[in-house]
Amino acid sequence: MLTKLQSKPEKKFSQLETIPSHTEEAEEDDYLKHFCRKKLKLLKKKKLASEADDESEDDISGESVTSSSTQHRLLSDYGLPDSVLERAKITNILSAMKRAAKEEIHDPRKCRECRDMKSQLDEEDARRQFVTAHAKRLKNKLMDAKVEEHMLKMNSVSMIAELARTLPRSSEKPEKIFDQLFEPLLGKNVMR
Repeated sequence: MLTKLQSKPEKKFSQLETIPSHTEEAEEDDYLKHFCRKKLKLLKKKKLASEADDESEDDISGESVTSSSTQHRLLSDYGLPDSVLERAKITNILSAMKRAAKEEIHDPRKCRECRDMKSQLDEEDARRQFVTAHAKRLKNKLMDAKVEEHMLKMNSVSMIAELARTLPRSSEKPEKIFDQLFEPLLGKNVMR
């Protein structure tokens, strides 16, 4: 049948589909016939799709029309049953599993590079923790010193002493004492 198809390329698709087969093996001939029909249908679809594309190029919009049948081709379009695809998938999975089983499993506890890297990371982590802990201790000491200073300055005895220090002395003139007492309320340049 293939020789007939190859020897008569000038025939149209519809004539090629109806060519009778005269081979001895009927089962093989049926598969071949089925395969050729599917291929011819696929070529017809491509031809129709290309004609539709040619027509769409003439449109003003310029959008190309693509047939959904040309985008999503099934395995059955090529004359192969779905079971062949399933067997190929299973074979692929099995071969991948065999390759994975042959590969040596990496154990980081036995690998020198991994142990060195882990010790290096542990050292960096210990340094980071030391620096943060030391900085926290210093901040705490500084805060404690500020709190202690505040407590010393703001206790009642210290505040009374500060107030007594700012009050005018009794040995000064009364006008000057009066000006000092009312200065915050009236301002410096108050004329009496």
